[in-house]
Amino acid sequence: MAYPLHPAASNGGYSPVNGQAQPIHYQPRPGPPASPAALQRQLEAQGMMIAQPQLQQLYPQPLTPQQPQYYNQAAFQPQYDNVPPIHFAPSPLEYQQFQHQHQSQNQSVSQQQQQQQQQQQFQYNYQYPPELQLPNQQLGSPGQSPTLLGPNIPSPIMSPQPHTQYNQQPSYSPRRMLAVEIPARALQQSPAPVSRRAPVSAPSPASTPATAAARTPTAPSPVPKSTKRQSSSSKAAELSTAANHAAAPLDYQLLLLSLAEEYFDAAHRQGSVVALAKRSMQMDDYYKLIATGLSCLEIALKKWRMQPRMEAIARLRYASVLYEETDNDGEAEMTLSKGITLCERYRMADLKYSMQHLLVRLLFKSNPRAAMRLVDSVISDAEALKHVSWIYAFRFLRVSLSIESTSHQEVLTAFQHLRAISGKARERGESAVFVLCAVLEAIGHLRSPAGDSIEQAQRALAAARSQQLDEVTKSLPQIVAITHFLDVSCSLEEANTTQATNKLAAMQTMLDQASPDVHWGDGGSFSVPLKQRASPNVASDAGGVLQKSDDGQDMLAFSWLPKNDVFALGYFLSGVTMSYRNSTDGQKAEKYLLEGLRIVKGAYPSSDISSSSLSSAMFQLSWRKRLACYLHLHLTLLLCARTDWTAASNSFKNLQEAVRDLGSEVPEPLHTMTMYITGVLHQGTGDTSAALNIFRHPSLALPETTCPFFRLRRDIHILATLNTVFLVVDPSHPQHDLVETLLSNIEPLCTSHPNENIQSAFSLAKASALSNSSTVKLKHYLQHAIRIAKKVANSQITCIVINFMAWKFFRGVVGEQAEKSARAGLALAKKDANSLWISVADGILAETLQVQSKTAEAQSVRTEAVRLAEGFPPALHRTSEQ
Repeated sequence: MAYPLHPAASNGGYSPVNGQAQPIHYQPRPGPPASPAALQRQLEAQGMMIAQPQLQQLYPQPLTPQQPQYYNQAAFQPQYDNVPPIHFAPSPLEYQQFQHQHQSQNQSVSQQQQQQQQQQQFQYNYQYPPELQLPNQQLGSPGQSPTLLGPNIPSPIMSPQPHTQYNQQPSYSPRRMLAVEIPARALQQSPAPVSRRAPVSAPSPASTPATAAARTPTAPSPVPKSTKRQSSSSKAAELSTAANHAAAPLDYQLLLLSLAEEYFDAAHRQGSVVALAKRSMQMDDYYKLIATGLSCLEIALKKWRMQPRMEAIARLRYASVLYEETDNDGEAEMTLSKGITLCERYRMADLKYSMQHLLVRLLFKSNPRAAMRLVDSVISDAEALKHVSWIYAFRFLRVSLSIESTSHQEVLTAFQHLRAISGKARERGESAVFVLCAVLEAIGHLRSPAGDSIEQAQRALAAARSQQLDEVTKSLPQIVAITHFLDVSCSLEEANTTQATNKLAAMQTMLDQASPDVHWGDGGSFSVPLKQRASPNVASDAGGVLQKSDDGQDMLAFSWLPKNDVFALGYFLSGVTMSYRNSTDGQKAEKYLLEGLRIVKGAYPSSDISSSSLSSAMFQLSWRKRLACYLHLHLTLLLCARTDWTAASNSFKNLQEAVRDLGSEVPEPLHTMTMYITGVLHQGTGDTSAALNIFRHPSLALPETTCPFFRLRRDIHILATLNTVFLVVDPSHPQHDLVETLLSNIEPLCTSHPNENIQSAFSLAKASALSNSSTVKLKHYLQHAIRIAKKVANSQITCIVINFMAWKFFRGVVGEQAEKSARAGLALAKKDANSLWISVADGILAETLQVQSKTAEAQSVRTEAVRLAEGFPPALHRTSEQ
């Protein structure tokens, strides 16, 4: 029986001994038979008979010196002992077929080895610390489907079947790898790549022979005996199919970028929770995820060459995470500098502007002047190139940085940029940009210590309201809400209670109507549309400074307060505005403040904690804590105003806890007001010595006019001085001689003060100091005080003045006018719901009735006064009995 003498396929030849495929080994042979006759003798010696024509076909052609000499050890197996095997040389046609197949095999093996080396370099380049060593076991469960590494990127290292035939390295799912932390600087410390065998995936039981051949098994798979023998052409086709179905080269750049985003997303999903909990273990886990993501970006940037745009995007992302999550400003600045150079080389204007925008914010942290110079130069370049959208972006950045500065010159520079933006927006018909400029100008004027700042702020708000009917402006409820907030604040600064009340009603109506607005999301960001469409200088991956709408329109992105915080701020302004009529209006102001506290301290909406970086979450949490402090502070003041000292003390304790929770981030206005309210509580509870020490504290002294919070500190200084005057106005007090000096120091500030409440309080203090002197001057100051108090609807000062007049002018006087004056003071005290002055007015009325010989009624009124006095603090109670 004759068998084919051609070389078999690389995966095994057919053996006549056992009918199974065996591996083929090619090696040089000693030499071919000398002649056809010699070949015939060898065949006859093995018991094979062959015809002469077939013998001529089997005898090979003479070999040339250039051709290698091979023989097939597996093609014929000896049937008997001591029978030498047949040695032969391939024919030219067979040799060409074998050479072609051998070259294809070498190319396929070379490609696989190159892929394995790349995969080994990625997998073994890092040396993990002992605590981060991965277990040498399969983490994925059998039959687990591959997970996604990023957008439409299937996992190349997940095996869908258990490893039953091959000894390979364990594979990991990227989402399981989130528990593995790579050191942030592991790249600089990593040794040379270790040459190790890359892991391979086990074939599925249903996989084809071609697929199994492409995976380089460690041992051959036997073919059953029933399998038919295959020809050389079929095996060559099988090799071609295996090469076509081989795994495509893995894009490690895209893999690393996707893994970095996975790590960042996993960290940001728990950013708000970590900020609320403030547990060191959770913060360590968060920063490990961030460090691992940064390491992935760092490897991708340093180990592979990317396409220019992909590299620029990766550098922008790397620098933005460094800026937001770390203190590595130097490395972020170096990364941005390289990225800007790359963008200039390949003319990627959108990414270049985004990197310059981030670089300005980065420099402002350490060198504000350098940041200002840089942004001015970028604005000049953008204007020369007529990139209007980016001109807007950088001018708004310049304005925001200038407003944060304490320099008056920088504030004036911000106003110049706002006027330039307003002029360009008016020229292009961009109403939303114009309104935003007016709002920012009003904010800058309110922060300015200039005397006409309130008037200038109202003028800017009037310009903003001129566009309130524009459809684009209506679609931005955040800007409309800011306009209402600033309008109410201006009226509060002027102490125009009537105007403030009307504006407050408009603000509340707007918030109620805008709450279900679809244009107002729960997040704290909004976008201002521009007229420019399809700008070539704006891309969706350009850092988020500029965005594109669905219809291709350019949009400026801004960040403000989340929706829930906006309503909390609205409740705060409502409580402050309604504080002047809190006692006469059913304590509605206290209810507003308590509702604001409920929102701030309540459970956060899911939209606020969905995904946020730790720095953003910490900033938002810090803002809410500051707002809670101000809510507690004003609530304490309202309780002190109606002399509910027990509730005021409890509220002040809550204020102190909220201030301690802020730590070292206590703003100067909050510190000043907390100091003042501490003295008020000491004064109200009868500890006059402690109150005097606080009111005379240097932190409550009159500040310099260049102070950033000059108006607030000036007003607190005036109030502290007035409280001191009321404490030492008694002639028997040891510090009574300070009265004239204190009043003369604050008289220029009070007489010209824009807040008429302070003017009225100063007139009352002057009247108290002159109670034992000229009656004409005393009546003048009392009339001035009560006239202004009635004008601004200050019921407390009105009550005090009427009771003071009844005590000063009608004490011991018999007549109807004296009794009417005493009863009017009691009525005002009850209307104001002030228990202290109700007790005082009862005492004045009891004395007047006693003089009028109305003993029974006088006794009843005096009993009521004593009953109320028993509820006062002990020190104040003793004073009332005296």
